[in-house]
Amino acid sequence: MSDLNTDPWIQANSPLPADKLHAIGVIAFRWGRCELGLFLLLSAVAKLSRRDVWGMTHDLGDVSICDKIHTFALRRGYHPDGLALIKNALALYDRCRQNRNTVVHAWTFSRSLDPPLARRSRKAIEPEPTPFPSSLADLRRVADDIGGLETRLWLLDCLLEEGMLNGPITFPGIQPLPEILSTPPQPYSKEHSRPPRS
Repeated sequence: MSDLNTDPWIQANSPLPADKLHAIGVIAFRWGRCELGLFLLLSAVAKLSRRDVWGMTHDLGDVSICDKIHTFALRRGYHPDGLALIKNALALYDRCRQNRNTVVHAWTFSRSLDPPLARRSRKAIEPEPTPFPSSLADLRRVADDIGGLETRLWLLDCLLEEGMLNGPITFPGIQPLPEILSTPPQPYSKEHSRPPRS
C-alpha cells in the first residue's frame, strides 16, 4: 500500500494532509449510515413499512424526521425508560449532525499546509468565518461519535423490533452528548439592533 501522505494526487488536490482527509471521509461515510438508521428508526416507531415512510419523508430534512420520530414515540405508550432512550438518541443525532455539518461545510482561507478549518456564518452581519478545533484528534473524535450514534440507532431498532421499549430497561443507558466543535456566533445585543420602524 502506498503512503497517502506522499500520494501526488492528494498533494495536488488538497491543502489538508491525507490523515485529515481520511477522517473527514469517515465522517461523511458514517453520516450516510446514520441517516439510514434514522430512517429505519422512524419506520419502527411509526410502525409503517419502509416504503410508506420513504413516501412520507423523502423530501424532508433530518430535523423534521427527528420531530416525527419524537411525535410517534410519544403516542406509542413506551415505558419512560424506552422513551428516554429514543429522546437521547435524537439528541445525540442532533449534536452529531451539527458537528458533521461544521466539518463538511468548513472553509479554509490559507493555502499553507494543514490550514485551519473555519465555520462560516449564515448571518450577513458576521462575514468572517470562525476557526474551530480541527486537529486530527478533533476530526477523529467526531467520526467516532458518529460511529457510536450509528451503533445506538441500530440497537434501538433491534430493541423496538423485540418490543423491549414497552417495559423497564436498564441497558443500554443514556449516552452523554458529544461536545460541539463550533458554536454559532452570539447574536448582537439589542443596543446594536435596528430601531423599529414607525
